[in-house]
Amino acid sequence: MSNYIVNNDTVDVLSENCITILKNLPAKVYTINVSLQGQISLKEHNFIFNSKKIYGDLNKKVQRIFKTYESRDKNLGVLLSGLKGTGKSLLIKLCIERAIKDNIPVILVNQKINLNKFSDFIKKIDEKVVCVFDEFDKFSYEDTDTCGEDSGKESQFGLLGLLDGVNENKNLYLFSCNSLYKINQFFLSRPGRIFYHFKFDSLSSEVIQEYLKDNLKVQIDTNISQFIKTSKSIFNFSFDVLQALTEECNLYKTTLDKVINDINIEFRPCDYKIKVLPQAGDKFEYITKTDISPEPINLFTTNTLRIGKRLKGSNDDYEWKNIIFGPSNLIENGTDRLVYKIEKENILLECTQAISIDYNIADIFNMNNNYRNAF
Repeated sequence: MSNYIVNNDTVDVLSENCITILKNLPAKVYTINVSLQGQISLKEHNFIFNSKKIYGDLNKKVQRIFKTYESRDKNLGVLLSGLKGTGKSLLIKLCIERAIKDNIPVILVNQKINLNKFSDFIKKIDEKVVCVFDEFDKFSYEDTDTCGEDSGKESQFGLLGLLDGVNENKNLYLFSCNSLYKINQFFLSRPGRIFYHFKFDSLSSEVIQEYLKDNLKVQIDTNISQFIKTSKSIFNFSFDVLQALTEECNLYKTTLDKVINDINIEFRPCDYKIKVLPQAGDKFEYITKTDISPEPINLFTTNTLRIGKRLKGSNDDYEWKNIIFGPSNLIENGTDRLVYKIEKENILLECTQAISIDYNIADIFNMNNNYRNAF
């Protein structure tokens, strides 16, 4: 026996076994399916639940999102922004698991679609759902030559009505993005639309230490210290980076400093103020360029420092020269303090992290003429 579906002036013919009519949408995970004619439907998605240990405060964030969602009588929007590999997608995955546990269907949007039509489609669903837009900036932003604050983000306007709650449903909308500048201005600083904005950055020292205690197998104390110090010198110290470095240390049974230069990561050296530590019997006194302008130090390569030297008690000008130091000179590697021993000069350099201050040339000369040859 055939079944006939009449939609306005269109009639679809289906065999008896092709159709099941349900009163409620089952609490499963669905992706968006768009026909050639632009019609939107849902397709069941084979979602894999997380079975690994969760580090950091992601579980607390999930609890907070759903507690707020349950307490409201309207939609809740949540934006997750930040660098790749810092936990955004994992938080979304945990939210999906929580939604299924709470018997709420989840709709994944991870492709370029007409967001106005998507809004109309969601309005037809007369029960609460969780809509997930993972890497929203990737598929909703278009490069354009047009100047303007929202150039390339025009399609995102199609969701504003949903976020404003111009429908009877009470839904949860989750967005993640890597590039915040690709998000429409009407999404930002608008708690009525996007209530929470969780910002993800490099991993904290606490998360790094917890992960290493669970997964690092060699020279644990030495490596943990090196990992935490290094995390401040890497542009995006993400879980991807942490896992790769841990794997390499375990495989080659060595410390981080022996393997890090070969891993595909981008360094972001921290700025330091550097001074020469006084020693017994010193005949000279020293100043460094970093007294005026802190400089970056890379822990894993050689660095150059401009240093001034003259006899103690002398009024002569400082004699300036460049000295080179690197990992082979490092004798103390603390969380906030480094000490290098320069045998050739018979000096110890103490490096402490500093907040860089921009001075102009006039400021430098006014502070002290001793630094006039430092630059």
